[in-house]
Amino acid sequence: MRVLFDVVSTDARLPVVRTASPKSSTTPLDIAPLWPAPLPNSGLCGDAEWIVLDANDHSADPHFSSSSAFGNREDLLTAHRDGRICRWSGRDSTLSTAETLLTVSDTTVTCFAAVPGRRDISESFDHPPEEPCIVVGTEDGSLKCFRQPVGSQEWVDEATVPEAHALAVTSVTWSPDGSHFVSAGDDGEAKLWSRRCQARAVVEKCDAPVAAVSWSTSADALVVGFGEKLRVATLRDLVTDANEKHLGRSSVEWRAHKGAVLTVDWSRTMILSGGEDGHYKIWNPDGALLFTGSSPRVSLGDAHPFDPAVTGNPLSAVTAVRWSPSGDTFAVGSNDWIAVCDRSGRILSQTFREFGLPHTLAWTRDGAHLAVASTPSLLALGRIIPDPKRWRTLEVSVDSDTRLLLKDLKSQASRRLEQRDSIAHWSIACDALLVVTTRQCFVYKLSSALACLENCQAAYVDDLQQPCFFAKQGVRHACLVQPSQIQVDAQDRSRVRAFDILTGSTVPGPSGHYIGIKECGYIRLVLYACEYMCVKISLSQQENTQWRKLVILDDAGSLFLSPLHSPCWTRLHTSPVQSFAWDETNALVAISNSTVVCWFVPAASMPLDLLEEFQITKEAGDKNLESQIVAFHDGYLTMRRPDGALLQIAVSPFANAVFDQIAKLRELGTAEIAFAAIGNTVAVHQLQCIHTIAHPIRRTAETALLCRKTDDAVHLLLEHGLVYRALEILMEVHRWQEALDLATAYKTHVDTVVAHRKKFLDGFGLSETDSKFKAALQATEIDWSAIQAKIRMDTEREEKATNAAARPHTQS
Repeated sequence: MRVLFDVVSTDARLPVVRTASPKSSTTPLDIAPLWPAPLPNSGLCGDAEWIVLDANDHSADPHFSSSSAFGNREDLLTAHRDGRICRWSGRDSTLSTAETLLTVSDTTVTCFAAVPGRRDISESFDHPPEEPCIVVGTEDGSLKCFRQPVGSQEWVDEATVPEAHALAVTSVTWSPDGSHFVSAGDDGEAKLWSRRCQARAVVEKCDAPVAAVSWSTSADALVVGFGEKLRVATLRDLVTDANEKHLGRSSVEWRAHKGAVLTVDWSRTMILSGGEDGHYKIWNPDGALLFTGSSPRVSLGDAHPFDPAVTGNPLSAVTAVRWSPSGDTFAVGSNDWIAVCDRSGRILSQTFREFGLPHTLAWTRDGAHLAVASTPSLLALGRIIPDPKRWRTLEVSVDSDTRLLLKDLKSQASRRLEQRDSIAHWSIACDALLVVTTRQCFVYKLSSALACLENCQAAYVDDLQQPCFFAKQGVRHACLVQPSQIQVDAQDRSRVRAFDILTGSTVPGPSGHYIGIKECGYIRLVLYACEYMCVKISLSQQENTQWRKLVILDDAGSLFLSPLHSPCWTRLHTSPVQSFAWDETNALVAISNSTVVCWFVPAASMPLDLLEEFQITKEAGDKNLESQIVAFHDGYLTMRRPDGALLQIAVSPFANAVFDQIAKLRELGTAEIAFAAIGNTVAVHQLQCIHTIAHPIRRTAETALLCRKTDDAVHLLLEHGLVYRALEILMEVHRWQEALDLATAYKTHVDTVVAHRKKFLDGFGLSETDSKFKAALQATEIDWSAIQAKIRMDTEREEKATNAAARPHTQS
């Protein structure tokens, strides 16, 4: 991952005026700024925020839409100490001009927060849409609320709360549903307010100035940073009447840093904090430390006020942290340094540049851009460049907002793929390149890398009625999720649009199972009666969908596998799994601690209880603890270590082909050798018996029985009139009741079933206890000679049918 920043000084964007020099009328004009730059109180207060101010406003620059994947143009707002709230516009991720939306007079702005006029479509909170709103905190402790009426470009002063805090307001933060906000101040209080600045309750009183506040994703708790501590306060007991209720008894508090806590953010089940000690840390809501990272050291000569034992350069204070909207990455900033890390804390990208001291980091909703507001007057906008993706010898990378770079790794030939609109999503897999822009979807077939570079024409183009929220690519189908199709209602099955990659025809969605949204970021997967809390799901990619397998990773790190169309969950690994992936040949690989485990999952219906015998285990070493899988193709696993290095491990590509022959039983000799190699003598004996069967239907049925598909075997035999063979299988697996019912229904071989049942019980010295068999035994005379004669007749009939089927083939 790379981040490309454009940094500007907000003071340099102030308007200028041209004045004539008094020296002479013929002297060229001198250019002088209206105000000397920088001006006192003209710089940023430090806050910046992305917001959709007018979802229906298309008059502004249509190209600068960092959240275009969500359909509406997002604007970057900044607050200035002279009272201005400005909106920035530009193109191609370059800041150009600032427009003043509103001005707060007679005070110094210290912070602000904005909320859009419409609920985000992915939110499940039930409240009516409201007008856009901006709340401003000031140095004298007051709060001011502004709103923008529908259809108007002007902002109206909605409410003012003088002395909302005894000292300066340090932070204001809207709840995720936008129904209320919390303010914090140097007076050590955090207060809850309605959308129109009506006091709700005093949330927390602290013994030090509150530096930062953040909401939980589910809006039922707050994390407050004050002094050296963090405190999590739940809001379940919150009341909104006149009797204020303190929530100290439902709080969890701990010392977080060896110095003042400067910034905090909350995503899902992880809290991120930064402090004056130069560390950024990840916590769970109970205060357990999950990760500690450090900022770069400052130059020599600066004293370190918090730990005299530290030698060398002290660490630079971490002044800003922010989770990305997806919660998979976060950004952290200190003096002249910005880094983007994954959830485990590993640095994906870091930039050293003259950012100043970052005060606020702001992501766009699609996570494609990152804004940095630094005091006193620097503003930066970064574009996130994801890592290149490869499919065989073709590498695809992002060249700009509207352009991809295609490169053949063999010949080093390359070409650029230009789109008219901004690219929202793209993926490459299964010999196809899927590109989704703000208005269209393109599919490029990749028969070969060189052919793609020479003639890169889309095989399929679709105009999107709505922008794409999420895209997923498979072997034959692609799935696009659009905002209006995301439903929390479990009864609505038509949530996504799936289409055939080759033809573009719509594919109907599944009707027997669904995926629902649960607890803000986690997925609850419900298939019939099975239920798991999932953090990741993945489907194998066979052409025949009947053979596909579904794998889920739950929140405890357990990995479960099930056939897609007949759910039967099997736990694959006892140790917690960090990462897993399928390859195109139906092999599944997972990383557990420092161990790499690969299962060769048969494509057809091989019993899942044999998976332990179909696996390869390799130790990757302690240096590869917590590694993540990057790619798994053609027998090679690429994983990224915690230090960022890539490691490639070879997994035999031949084993999967062998076990695939076992599953499909196309080559019984190969299957017999493979089962013998893993020591499964029972399967070897069964295969040897299958070798001797001449009747094709019987051979297929015995194969199904080997694969633990008894019902399929019985059904196949009955379809072809082989009733005795169906009874024989049921008796072999001791399903006596079903055998008796089947014989009674077909009025044949009832005495055969009763006789074999009696022989089985006599062998163990047992007496009959089943009422149906007792009645059948009294009504049936057991004559083994008659039974054997009946079986011989059925056998002879099978042989005649087999010979008749083979005769035309022999003559030809």
